[in-house]
Amino acid sequence: NPCHNEMLVLTALLAVSPNTKASVDLLAAAEPFAKNWQRCVGSGHMLLGTRADWQSQLALAVNELGFGAIRGHGLLDDDMGVLPAKGRLEFYNVDQVFDAVHALRLRPVVELSFTPAALVACGKAGEQPCDYAFGGSGAYKGLAMPPDSFAEWEGLVASVAEHLVGRYGLDAVSEWHFEVWNELWGVPFPEPYMRLYNASARGLKSVSPRLRVGGPATM
Repeated sequence: NPCHNEMLVLTALLAVSPNTKASVDLLAAAEPFAKNWQRCVGSGHMLLGTRADWQSQLALAVNELGFGAIRGHGLLDDDMGVLPAKGRLEFYNVDQVFDAVHALRLRPVVELSFTPAALVACGKAGEQPCDYAFGGSGAYKGLAMPPDSFAEWEGLVASVAEHLVGRYGLDAVSEWHFEVWNELWGVPFPEPYMRLYNASARGLKSVSPRLRVGGPATM
């Protein structure tokens, strides 16, 4: 995951023994410094993107750091309000986030996560327990579990893609990356993850074969 590489490198460096020695050849030919952060950064919780302070800080970061892509968790969580009930779609919060991102000419990595409550029977008497992403902490309101119906998930993904293409244009959205889920949380590989992936891919490609899809890692 390119968005996480720098953190992994930092963690590895901190884990090195204090007795480790390193040598540097100051006479060696210089090589260009790879600015990996300019490929993609992580934004955390998608709902944060609806905030004016988040959007102003994003603009400042883009101007000073020059990154070209951004990725966040929980686009389909209930706090984003995309599917408050079956058959009812609302894109107000989605538009708030992607209008700001698109205005800065960033290419979003659209993480298709997590499952809205309308697509999973859980938590009530006789039903399976609900498993919320991050244990429900940090205000995440999406389920880290597969939908009861992959056909309904496919329809949801298609509706989201159709809305994004209609709002920002196919030429722009075809340059974005759609990522199916986040790191297999609650959805084991190969099954049911591959069913989730295939349903997502069908939904996206039904809107346009030009839409890019991958996962569960980024780009």
